[in-house]
Amino acid sequence: MFRIRREQLDWFGEKTKREFVAKISAWLRDAYPECVGDLSSSALEKWVGACVEKAEHYRVVMEPDVAQLILLFMILGIEADADLPWVKETLENRDLEGIGKVRRLIASARQNQIQGIESIVLESSL
Repeated sequence: MFRIRREQLDWFGEKTKREFVAKISAWLRDAYPECVGDLSSSALEKWVGACVEKAEHYRVVMEPDVAQLILLFMILGIEADADLPWVKETLENRDLEGIGKVRRLIASARQNQIQGIESIVLESSL
């Protein structure tokens, strides 16, 4: 019988995460050059990786939801969960799935009149 060991699953998980970080980093550089600025590729990938880790911590795991959360962190700051009580409250809400958290964050950002929110809202998140 063929058996996959935990180490193999972890390796594939990390490989998938690295590929996702690279893909999102390239997309950000292409789609949002004004936000990425002159960050080096490694600095951008490090920042995106930190965002992905934060998304996982808050149980936002579906790629479209993670991408939207990364965009929200782009305008709110990666420490928004520490700096803005409404962000922390939403991300820690265990009654919401990832998409619900993202939708609530978008609605709250609009309500709080966060500048730039409309420029980063992905259609599938509405």
